[in-house]
Amino acid sequence: MAMIASSPYRPAAARPLWSRLAAVCALALALVAASGLAPARAQNVLRIAAIVNDEVISAQDLDQRLDLAVAATGQRDTPELRRRLRDQVLRSLIDERLQMQEANRMKVAVAPEELNEAYRQLERQNNIPEGRFEEFVTRQGGNIQALNQQLRAELAWGKVIRRRVVPGIIITDEEVELAVQQLKRDAGGVENLLAEILLLVDNPDQEDEVRRDAVRIIEQLRAGATFPAMARQFSNGSTAAAGGDLGWVRPGTLPEEVEQVVEKLTPGQLSEPIRSTTGFHIILVRERRRIRISNPADATVAMKQITFPVPANASRAEADATLSVARAVYDSVSGCSDLERAARELQLKSTTDIPRQKVGELPPRLRTFAADLDVGKLSPPVPAENGLHMYMVCERQEASEEPDRERMRQRLANARVEQGARRLLRDLRRDAVIEFR
Repeated sequence: MAMIASSPYRPAAARPLWSRLAAVCALALALVAASGLAPARAQNVLRIAAIVNDEVISAQDLDQRLDLAVAATGQRDTPELRRRLRDQVLRSLIDERLQMQEANRMKVAVAPEELNEAYRQLERQNNIPEGRFEEFVTRQGGNIQALNQQLRAELAWGKVIRRRVVPGIIITDEEVELAVQQLKRDAGGVENLLAEILLLVDNPDQEDEVRRDAVRIIEQLRAGATFPAMARQFSNGSTAAAGGDLGWVRPGTLPEEVEQVVEKLTPGQLSEPIRSTTGFHIILVRERRRIRISNPADATVAMKQITFPVPANASRAEADATLSVARAVYDSVSGCSDLERAARELQLKSTTDIPRQKVGELPPRLRTFAADLDVGKLSPPVPAENGLHMYMVCERQEASEEPDRERMRQRLANARVEQGARRLLRDLRRDAVIEFR
């Protein structure tokens, strides 16, 4: 069985070829015997896609993981799609084997109840009835055995990180104070709700190949694949298990190359591949808002609502005319007294006062406006049962002007853990003997 390519991860000498082949063949035959597969399927088990430190990734392993990847794209399963995804999926499988090998070396185990809870979390994230996720995966064309292996690896790797990386993380009071002062300087600026897919480049020889992978992922996303599903399958970042969710990110947090691109993106827009010293980033800007020191939900606001009636039997022309008037008001008013004046001039039934209360206690439909609108700025028209509604914050009182230092300490620690996890995986790749077949 000729070796097609040696690993780009490490050009180190391996054990004698006959020794490695003996181990590989023994393992493959054991798999066939244990599975009771028919001869045709058995040959697929015997075919080798890669060897990771003498551990086989079979063609069947790769095919099963490709089932999951194809399901994640939401596209029709075709040979061409599988061909485009194959290299990305194989690299993900190699990383997963390295992570599991390290977990086994440290005697890290994943209990059945932990795996069950991971499934329950996936059900909650995807609005699937409890206990129905396996059925959902199968219906989408995914392979439940491959998903089990992926989830088990994620859970085991998380434990490895908590044992090997977290104990060494120390955030000093001085670091927290510097971060607090920076937050105060940033107050009033903008922060972005981001999601990320990170493809690491550990070796210059991988540059072009990983860039092509990033381009293919973007093509799948623009063709309809969901970002969380693609992040779970392909991202090398620590947020992969959370669908790539980075949360609210302030300026100065991301690599400079990424920051420059994010500044130019609008909410809902997807970036092209962004090269940093770490690898290639694919960024989705989900939302954008102004930075506040305190929790926006704890602020107290006084608001007004103006309604532009649209009868249920209104014609399209009448509805469009009302929308045009609402947009004209949006462009012309500034402040709650100005809004009252506009309502009188348009002979509307004045405006409705929304009682002063905390943003977090408002009805869900109002919270976003209450948290994100500047004082005196009118919201765009919002369709409602009786017409079009527009909202304005007349007054805002922040709960506190002092940042939460413990929350800041945790944020700094999380960033440090992320860096440590990346270094650990990089070291495992560097020290591994990996062969592709």
